[in-house]
Amino acid sequence: MNKKADFIQKQGFSFIELLVVIFIIAVLSAVVIVSLGRARIKSRDNRRKSDLAVIQQAVEMYYADEHSFPPGYYKVAHTIPEVAPEFPKYLSPIPQDPLGEFPYLYRSRKAGGDEFVHYIILSTLENKEDSDYNKPIEGYWATVPEPDAFELSRRYGGNNDYHYYVSSD
Repeated sequence: MNKKADFIQKQGFSFIELLVVIFIIAVLSAVVIVSLGRARIKSRDNRRKSDLAVIQQAVEMYYADEHSFPPGYYKVAHTIPEVAPEFPKYLSPIPQDPLGEFPYLYRSRKAGGDEFVHYIILSTLENKEDSDYNKPIEGYWATVPEPDAFELSRRYGGNNDYHYYVSSD
C-alpha cells in the first residue's frame, strides 16, 4: 500500500517544472512577436514602394496625354486632383501611406517653358536596413536649383522624414 501512495503523490508536476515550461513559452512568444513586428515593417515599406510606383505610372500616363506632368510644389500626392482636375481618370483613389503619418509628397518643375517636365515623389521607409533607404538622389533632382535644393534637403535623407523616392529621371 505504501508504494501505491507514493505513486499517487508523484503524478503531478512540481512547481519548478511548471515555471520552466512557462518560461519557455514566454521566450518563444517574445521571439514570435519580434519577428512579426519586423515583418509588418517590411510589409508597410513594400506597400509604400508599390504605391509610389502606381502613382508614378499614373503621372506618366497623365504626361502622355497632357504633355506636362501635374503641377505641384511638395504637395501631398493625394491633392494632385486639386491642381489637375483630370488626374483621377488616371488613378483614383490616390494611395495613402499605410500609417498615415508621413503622406507621400509630390513635386514637379518646369524647365524653361510652361510644361512641367520633371517630378519627384517622396515617401518614408521604416526599415533602415532596406537597400533603398536614403538612396542618393540622381538625375535632375540631384542638381536642382534653389529653392528646391533646400526644400529637398530639408525633407529627404539623413534624419528627415522621407527616405525613398521615385522621379521622372
